[in-house]
Amino acid sequence: MLGASTLGACVRARYQKSTFLRPIASGAEAQLEPGAELETCLARLGAPNYVWEQPSGAVAVAYAWSRSVGWGLGVSGTVVRNVDASFNYDDLSADTRGLVLWFDSNWRLERLERGRIRDVAAPLGRPRPNLPTPPRDAARGATPSTPSSSR
Repeated sequence: MLGASTLGACVRARYQKSTFLRPIASGAEAQLEPGAELETCLARLGAPNYVWEQPSGAVAVAYAWSRSVGWGLGVSGTVVRNVDASFNYDDLSADTRGLVLWFDSNWRLERLERGRIRDVAAPLGRPRPNLPTPPRDAARGATPSTPSSSR
């Protein structure tokens, strides 16, 4: 015998389309060649979404975008008294694409690569530059004093 609680199921179907940021035009980076200055690249492509500090003062910047479209289905309901179950399925293929530019310590372009951000940015380290902190005395305008040695 089925109780009223087993008939209380919910079925949801959805169509979802989402866009995150705007892709860089495919020809925009074609005019950038190794040796181009960071300033030139930023002027052509705009402000990046991510910046990574690299060893020896080098830097990497990334531009990211994502577009996903897909269908989803969800079913939930009470199986037995006080026991709920649910199932969800979707075919959304949301993967963030991007363009990563690597610069040397003089901030000149070494290489650039297009692809999924998680793949092309995998070798990158910290997510933002860590600028050096000036010595305390230098911040006040004084020159740092050096300890004198006694003999």
